[in-house]
Amino acid sequence: MGYTSAVLTSLALLLASVSALPQFPQPTLRPFVPRYTGSPFGSPTPFGSPTPSPFGSPSPSPFGSPTPVPYVSSPAPPTYVSSPAPPIYKPIGGPLVKEGPGYNYAILKQAQEVNFDGTFNYEYETENGIRSIASGGLKNPGTPDEAQVIQGSYSYTAPDGTPIQVTYYADETGFHAEGAHLPVPPPIPEAIARSLEYLRSLPPSSDDEIKKKK
Repeated sequence: MGYTSAVLTSLALLLASVSALPQFPQPTLRPFVPRYTGSPFGSPTPFGSPTPSPFGSPSPSPFGSPTPVPYVSSPAPPTYVSSPAPPIYKPIGGPLVKEGPGYNYAILKQAQEVNFDGTFNYEYETENGIRSIASGGLKNPGTPDEAQVIQGSYSYTAPDGTPIQVTYYADETGFHAEGAHLPVPPPIPEAIARSLEYLRSLPPSSDDEIKKKK
C-alpha cells in the first residue's frame, strides 16, 4: 500500500507541472512563395526582358552594310581532241605500206664520236631502210681560210618503192649533193665556159683584196 501511494503521488505531481507550462499557438503551414526582389543589373532573360544597356544602342557601321558576294560558277574545263598520228611507212617486199598509228621502227645500228679537235663522225641505220653516215671537222684551223666541212651520204626507200641514194659534201663553197634521182643541169655553152676561164685567169683586183681583209 505504501509503494502504490508513492507512485500515484509522483504521477500527480508530474501532471501538475505539465499543466503549469505556458501554452504556445500551433504554427500555420503555408505554401512557399519566393520573394525575388530583382537584381540591380536587371532581370535575367528567362524571367523578363533584359535591362537596356547603359551605353545606348550600337551605332551603324560607317562602311555600310556588307555587299553580298555574287556566286560565279567555274567555267567548264576545255575538251582536248588528240590529232590523228601521221601514217608511217615500212617496206614489206617492195613498195612501202602504211603501218598503224604509233608504230616505232627499231634502230639497227647507231654510233657517234666527237673529238676535242672538232672532228666528228656518226652513223645510224633503222629497221625501215634508212641509213646515214657522215664525218667532218674544221678545215685550215687558225688561218683566214678556216671553214667547217662535212661529207657523207644517206639512203632510204621512197613511198613508191624507189631506192634513194645521196652523197654530199659541204664547205666554204656551199652544199653539194649527187644522186641518180637529182636533176642534171644542162652543159655550159662553150662561149660562156671560155669567158669564165678567162675571168679566173685574171689577177685579183683591189676589191678582192679589200674583201679578203674584211
